[in-house]
Amino acid sequence: MLGLALTATLPLAAQESKDSHSAGITASDKVSAQDLGLPLYPGARRDRQSSDDNSSAFQLGLWGRDSGFKLVVLKLVSDDSADKVAAFYRQALAQYGKVLDCSDKAAHAKSKRALSCDSDEPRPGEMVLKAGTREKQHTVGIQPESGHTRFQLVYLEQRGDDNK
Repeated sequence: MLGLALTATLPLAAQESKDSHSAGITASDKVSAQDLGLPLYPGARRDRQSSDDNSSAFQLGLWGRDSGFKLVVLKLVSDDSADKVAAFYRQALAQYGKVLDCSDKAAHAKSKRALSCDSDEPRPGEMVLKAGTREKQHTVGIQPESGHTRFQLVYLEQRGDDNK
């Protein structure tokens, strides 16, 4: 999706007050474990079999004043089983609180403030694990395939008023 790294921050002067605020955009195809807040699975490699328009890694951020978002995605593949990958990430996600398994229908209960699976409904055999808060979500999507496991690590941070 993003063929080249681009980072731009544009300071904007507030016209209605003396305080200056900043707004900016970040776009990059460089992603690290630190950007995701999750360790990389041992021996995993970038998933290079993504569709033409998708990169195996990207981060995108947009912010201004009191609102914005940051999205970080890394697609990986491992020769280990999906269960082994899932066990590793259940433990890693636990540092952010209760780990939701979106294949469990109870995780789909909607709450305005609590993290939930909302529209995350994995296909049979696939797993989606989540932890954190609605404002700072860590998600791992796992798809077992013949002889290997594909998985995506996602970090989503949202700032701003939920009521808007």
